[in-house]
Amino acid sequence: RTQFAGTVRRAVRLSGFADGRIRLAVSRGAGMPGLAVSPAGTPTVVVAVQPLTLPPPGAYADGVSVISAVEGGHSPRVLPARTKCANYLCAIMARDEAARHGAFEALQLSDDGSVAEGTSSNFFIVRRSRSGGSSEVLTPPLYLGILDGVTRSEVLKTAGRLRLKAQERPFTRADVFTADECFLTNSVVELLPVVEVDGRVIGRGRPGPVTRRLHKAYRREVVKACG
Repeated sequence: RTQFAGTVRRAVRLSGFADGRIRLAVSRGAGMPGLAVSPAGTPTVVVAVQPLTLPPPGAYADGVSVISAVEGGHSPRVLPARTKCANYLCAIMARDEAARHGAFEALQLSDDGSVAEGTSSNFFIVRRSRSGGSSEVLTPPLYLGILDGVTRSEVLKTAGRLRLKAQERPFTRADVFTADECFLTNSVVELLPVVEVDGRVIGRGRPGPVTRRLHKAYRREVVKACG
């Protein structure tokens, strides 16, 4: 861990970027061609630092649209669905489908039709209480094969601190269509409001108060963690 941290810091210094994104890739190292598993040699470590590209400010003020992907299936039986690896074929197919429909992101569905995750993001829905109680924040459970995103985990903790009912529970597209709010999470976009799914308006068609409250609290935690 100490060695990795030092390598990342050195790469950041060499990049000269004030703001950037870091990608750390580790492989088994050089070896002979073929599928046979040979004794591991020296792992190859690659640290790439790129300029930080964020969604336009309007994306947070107005929200974005997403679609449910037909291409690029998602199955918990497939190792890449549970592991952050270099096999992005399903995600690439789904993201290309989203681009063809003018959507920001594509939602991938599990074998039973439950919503799983985005191609590079986790997904949340919000149900506001009609009786004055706490709003309910839902995200798909890990056993569906989704990636346990760093931001996803922090948002669940943040929701708890705000006394929101945060749960990891399966839900379908029908639940998404009737949700009051939706948002995407990852370390770059943080919490990005979703106002349209498959051409259907979510809630009132604009970023909701729970999403904004969660994002504000999340940013405070990030600033605190960075000192």
